[in-house]
Amino acid sequence: MQGDLITDFTRAVRQKTGLVIPEDDLARFQKIIVDRMRIRRIDIGEIYLQLLLGQSDASKAEWKALSLLLTTGESYFFRDAGQMSLLRHKILPELIRKREAEKRLRIWSAGCSTGEEPYTLAMLLTLILPDWRSWSIHLVGTDLNESALDKARAGLYGEWSFRKVDPELRKQFFTPLPDQVWRIDPQIHGLATFAHLNLIEDRYPNVTQNLYDFDLIICRNVFIYFDAPTIAGVVEKLTESLCRGGYFMSGHAEIHGRPSAELASRSHPESIIYQRVEKAPARTLHASAEYSVTPRAPAPRQTQSVAPARSARRSPPPPVAPTSPANRAVSSRVNLSEQWNQIIQLRHKGESEKAASLAVKLVASHPEHTPALMLLAWHNANQGRQSESESLCQQVIKTAPLSPEPHYLLAHIALEQGEEGLAKSLLNKALYLSPKHAPSCLCLADIMARQGDAHRARHMREIALESLAQMAPESRLEFYDDWRVEELAQHLRAQLADGAQ
Repeated sequence: MQGDLITDFTRAVRQKTGLVIPEDDLARFQKIIVDRMRIRRIDIGEIYLQLLLGQSDASKAEWKALSLLLTTGESYFFRDAGQMSLLRHKILPELIRKREAEKRLRIWSAGCSTGEEPYTLAMLLTLILPDWRSWSIHLVGTDLNESALDKARAGLYGEWSFRKVDPELRKQFFTPLPDQVWRIDPQIHGLATFAHLNLIEDRYPNVTQNLYDFDLIICRNVFIYFDAPTIAGVVEKLTESLCRGGYFMSGHAEIHGRPSAELASRSHPESIIYQRVEKAPARTLHASAEYSVTPRAPAPRQTQSVAPARSARRSPPPPVAPTSPANRAVSSRVNLSEQWNQIIQLRHKGESEKAASLAVKLVASHPEHTPALMLLAWHNANQGRQSESESLCQQVIKTAPLSPEPHYLLAHIALEQGEEGLAKSLLNKALYLSPKHAPSCLCLADIMARQGDAHRARHMREIALESLAQMAPESRLEFYDDWRVEELAQHLRAQLADGAQ
C-alpha cells in the first residue's frame, strides 16, 4: 500500500475518532486496514477509503468494527492510587457536602473502556456515603468501543483487572467464579450505566442522552491518542457538560496549561484537577490593576471651598497628642497582623477573590510581605494566570531567598506544563532550602511513584510524616489545599500502611 494512501487513511481516522497513529505504529495500522479489506472482500485501497468516508449504514458499521481494532481498551480497577486517593478523601466528600440538601450526584467516566473506572467510582461512593441508597446517583461510562462496553455491562473480570486492588476490597465487592473470573456486586453493577459515544463527532452536552450538568467528569488515558486541536475541542465540550464548580480530571501530563477559559487548575498532593469557573477575560502580565502588587500613589484630594453656614459655628477640635515613633511602629505591626488574619479567614471561607483583593492592598503598603505575595501567586496559578504567578514567585525568591514555597509552586506550574524534569529540579531546590518541607516531599513522592521508584516515593512520604508530627494537629498547611495537619498525617499513614506507591 502506497505511502500517500496510508496518509489518507490516518487522516480519515483522526478526523473520525481523534486517534493519531504514531509513525512507529504505521506497520500495525496498515495490517489492520488490509485485514479489514480482506474481510469486506475489497481489493482496492481507494474503494475501502471511500467506504470509510461515506455516510451510509455500511460506513457506520465499518467504523464500529475498525474502532474495535484501533482502541486498546486497557484498564484496571483503582487505577492510579494517587488520583483515587484524591477522589476518595477530597473531591467526592466535597461534592457530597455540596449536594447534601438535594441528595443528587452526577458523574461521567468518558472513555471508560471495559468499565473498571465507573465501577471503581461506584465502590468509592458506597465506601464514603453510608446512605447512598437514598441519593439520586447518575454514574455513566461512555466509550467508542462497543465490544468494551458489552464487557462493562456484563460486569465479569479476570485477574488482570485487579492488579492494583486491595484483596479485602475484592472480597467485599466481587464474587469469585470458575476460571479465575470475578463478578461485580449487583448493587455496584446497578449504580453504573454505559453508552456508546464518539468524543470527537457526537454532540454533548446532550439533555436527551442525560449527558449534561455533571459534578465530576473523568477522562483519563484518552488524550494520549489525540492531537492538540482535537484535545482542545473535546475539553471545551466536556467543560460545557460540567455544572458550575464541577470538577474535570484527566490523566497525568495529558493536558498542559489551562485547557479552557472556564477551567481553573487545583493543585493537590496527588494530582492536578480542574474546576469549572466563570469565564474570565484574557489577561496579560500585570495588565489589570486588580492583582497588581505595585504600590500606587494616593489620588490627590479634590478640595472645594464651601462657605460655612452662619448658624453652624464650630469650636476648634481638641489638640491631639503626638504619637511617638515606637507607638506608631507597634500600631503598624498590629494593623498588619489584623489585615493578614482577615485575609486568611476569607480564604478559609472560600472567598478567594476577596482575600486576593485585600492581599493586593496589603502588598501595596508592605511590598516584602512574603505570605501575601505567595497567596497572590497561588491565586493567580489557580486562575490559570501562570505568567503572573511565576512573576510573583520570583519576587518572593528575591525578598525571601531561603523560602521553599515559591520553588514548590513553580514545580506545580511546571507539572501542569508537562515539564516533569523541571518540576523535580524545583522540588529538590525547595528541599535543599527546607529538608523537611512536607508539601515538596509529597509532590516529589508522587512523581517518583509515577516513575516506578517506589522506594524513594515511600522515603519521601516518611520524611513528610516526620515533619507533620512536629506541627500542631489542628493547624493548616497553607496553600496546600488547606489540609489540616492531622488529616494529611492520617492520609499518609494509610498510604504507608497499604504500601501505596
